[in-house]
Amino acid sequence: MCNSLLNLKFSSRTKVIAFADDLIILTREACKNETEHYANQDLKKIERWATNNKTKCNDKNLGFCLYQGKETTTGKLIFT
Repeated sequence: MCNSLLNLKFSSRTKVIAFADDLIILTREACKNETEHYANQDLKKIERWATNNKTKCNDKNLGFCLYQGKETTTGKLIFT
């Protein structure tokens, strides 16, 4: 994994975690549409980075998960 990818300026709602050649992109927002919007913006940055560095993602290894959580009165999150 190249440091230049990790040094891209992602939205403040996004956290990027890398280990070896794996990359996890976490995006958090209040509603699904906004989460999708910010995640797509950051994925476009990664796509441009990959194109500029003549790199491709293996489509067989790509995945997407959407978790929805609700904050309780104690401040804990419950995922549904």
